[in-house]
Amino acid sequence: MMMRKVEAGFHVSKPYLFLSLNKLCVAIFLVFLQSVVSSGANSIVLVVYGHLIAILVLSPLAFFLEK
Repeated sequence: MMMRKVEAGFHVSKPYLFLSLNKLCVAIFLVFLQSVVSSGANSIVLVVYGHLIAILVLSPLAFFLEK
């Protein structure tokens, strides 16, 4: 009985958890970008890094979820 309540609570709060995780990832990425910019990297390199990180994160999701 208790497990069903926990499962229902997780189902209701799932969007908030994923939004919080998204905000945490964006914050970490912005800190990374700030450290790279302060070291003097080229802006094109930053765009490439952003796209590479997106590919690395989204490719496995697309592979497993779109089967």
